[in-house]
Amino acid sequence: MKRGFVRSFKSGPTLRSQKAALRGAGLDVDDPFGPVYSEDREVAIASLEPGDVLVVASASCLGFSARDVLEALSEIGKRSSSVLDLDTSETVSIHPDAVPALEFAARAESSSRAAALSRARQARRESGNLGQKPFEWSTEKIRTILQMRGEGATNAQIAEAVGASIATLNRKIRALRDSGKLSDTSKKGATGG
Repeated sequence: MKRGFVRSFKSGPTLRSQKAALRGAGLDVDDPFGPVYSEDREVAIASLEPGDVLVVASASCLGFSARDVLEALSEIGKRSSSVLDLDTSETVSIHPDAVPALEFAARAESSSRAAALSRARQARRESGNLGQKPFEWSTEKIRTILQMRGEGATNAQIAEAVGASIATLNRKIRALRDSGKLSDTSKKGATGG
């Protein structure tokens, strides 16, 4: 027997589209006592008998994480039932003993990602690129920029004077121009107020 399951999503298939898909698969979604369950996945799974098929609009209807979906598939497998994913037209059945193997593979993938992140962090530490707190622009530093640009100083000289990198200084100069506090367009010249 076919049984359906739908669930609400903040982002994802709407209840309306899920019900339309189940209706297209021949399920009566309008009967409140019919074979379509809404929201409570455990009740839907508990209703399954050997040979039943739980119909879902998409795999995401079964759970929010791979582990969550695997747990649902395991419970469905224990009932000798299967899942029909209308999104792909695939029927999925899983032997409950397969779940530990799949969880092992998921843990292995997670461990590999963690090891790669650890290596990347170590490389950043060794290179000295640890990321920094954003540069703070005091009123005094901005006055220094305006004054030194008016005197014809280069960006490298100004950056050294205010303790910023040249790239950080260039971003600040663009911001000052955009706000109208700096009226020149060259590296040297008059400053605005």
